[in-house]
This record gives sequence, structure tokens and C-alpha cells, in this order.
Amino acid sequence: MEVKSKFSLGNVYFLSLFMGSVLVGGIYFLSHSEIILHTKFGNEMSAAYLGLLLCVLSGFYFYYALKNFKRIIITNDEICLITILKTERLSKYEIKSIDLFSRKSLGLLSSSRNVNCIKIITNNSDYFIPDIFYRNSAEIKSSIEINFQALATQPKNIARDIQTLSATNFINKEFEKFSGNFWTSLHGIMIVIISIIFSFLFFKSSSALLIWVLLFYLFLVFFFAFGAQCNYFLLSTTQLVVKNQVWWWRNIVYDLSDIDDVVIEDAPKQSNALRINTKDFKSKKYPAGSLRNKAWKDLLDKLNSLGINGKSEVSI
Repeated sequence: MEVKSKFSLGNVYFLSLFMGSVLVGGIYFLSHSEIILHTKFGNEMSAAYLGLLLCVLSGFYFYYALKNFKRIIITNDEICLITILKTERLSKYEIKSIDLFSRKSLGLLSSSRNVNCIKIITNNSDYFIPDIFYRNSAEIKSSIEINFQALATQPKNIARDIQTLSATNFINKEFEKFSGNFWTSLHGIMIVIISIIFSFLFFKSSSALLIWVLLFYLFLVFFFAFGAQCNYFLLSTTQLVVKNQVWWWRNIVYDLSDIDDVVIEDAPKQSNALRINTKDFKSKKYPAGSLRNKAWKDLLDKLNSLGINGKSEVSI
């Protein structure tokens, strides 16, 4: 059965559209060099300099995209990698091995220092296919495992999908909690400060209803932006549960038997996160800003003791 890749809406299409607008802006400033820009230091400069910078940045991006955004077609006996510049067909006979859970740095194109990717080693070269470029990466990996099972370095059995349990099926005393103090964490302090500021502006402002609505939506933006960094974890001998100190409704449950491995990721200017890779090749990252190094180490040690392969890309 033939499987075709589907590019990620955010990491490929939207980002390319955004960088295209940057390129258009750069060309505009280059063609209107008579425009004078004023810096915050009181200096003046021609808009052409800004245009040149924008064109260079967008140029590097599109050069990378042309080389690395590959359309993938998987058949029974070959993997076809297609870019605008060339098409490469990798047959079973020239592939030496395939690592379905390799890790690689993408530099500025990723919020994490390393991302999950497929590593294909052939007689002539190595190929990396990052998960974040595709919205059907699980389907791609499953197809490779089925059609190239003898070459995969980590053969797996397809597991059932993740289920979310209701609170009635959840017995707190069976779980060990891995969490930091939310109120002393950076994100907790920021949420409290922002809540106080918006509450003060809301009750003291005599402006129109439109301003109040705007303030409310700004508060929601901060609420969800900071809340995304406030996960914590509960662990029993059979399940790993992801909860959130702000999003009280979050209750994501993983059976340990469905987890392939976990990775503690380091993301520049963001909270450290736990990436959970399941045996059906799905992968999800959960930032946890309140956890300190000791909590991360205890969680990783506990998972390893329960037979889950865990590693840290962060010094803990």
C-alpha cells in the first residue's frame, strides 16, 4: 500500500507564507531606498539596509526549504524523497538501516534543541526526515515499519490509541506526583501579576465596553500561552498521567505499555519538556516549567525503573 506524506500546516505552509511576506517586505524596502528609518538611538538609515537584511534571512530559509522539505512516497520496496530540486529513490537493497526515533537539531527552525526524526542510512549517505515537517508522521513511520521491518533498528508493535480517563476512573493514592511549586515558578508569578493588572484595569477603567472585551481577550492569550508551560505528571506502576496547574481540565493518560520512550527536552527561552513517544509512532511534548532538576531526575529514574527507556538532553 502506497503512503504519501502530508506537510505540516504550521511548520511548513504557514511558516513559508510568513517568510514569503518577509521576502516581499525586503524587496519593497530595497526598491524604496529613499525611505529613511529612525532608530531608537536617534540615528537615521536607508530602508535599503533593512530590505537587504530581510531578503538575506528569507533567502536562507527558502534555500533550506528547497533542500529539506521532502515529499515522501513509501511503497513496498522503496522510499521516494522528492524536493523541487531533485527526486531520490531509496530501494530496500541500498538501505542499510532505519532509525524511526532518531534525534537531530534543526537550529532556529525548531523551538527545541533536538527533534524526533527518521534517520535512513544508505550505502552512500544518511537522510534525516524530521517529524515536525509532517502532520502524518505516525502514518509514515508505521508504513516504514511494515514495509521495511528487517531494516528498522527499533521494530515495534502497533499499540492502541491513547485514551483520556475520566476523574471517576482515577485513584489519586495510586499515583506519585512529580511537580514543582506553581506559585514560585516564573509562569505562576507572571500569571498572577497579569491577572492583577488586568483586573485593576477592568474595574477601574471607565472606557467603552469594547476596551473591556479587548482586555479580556488579551488576558485569555496570556492565560493559554503561560498555561501551556505549566504541566506536571502523575505516575503509577501502570500509567503516566499529564495534568496542568492552570488548565484544570487537562487529564491525559498514557498506559506505560503503550510508551516506547521518553525524552526530557531543552528548549531555548522555554520550559524544559517531557516528550512522550508511543509505540504507534505518535509523539507529544509537555513543557513543565515548575519542575526543578531534582523532580526531573526523580521522574526519569522512576520511569527507567518501570521499564520505560528514558533519557535527558538537559543537565539534571
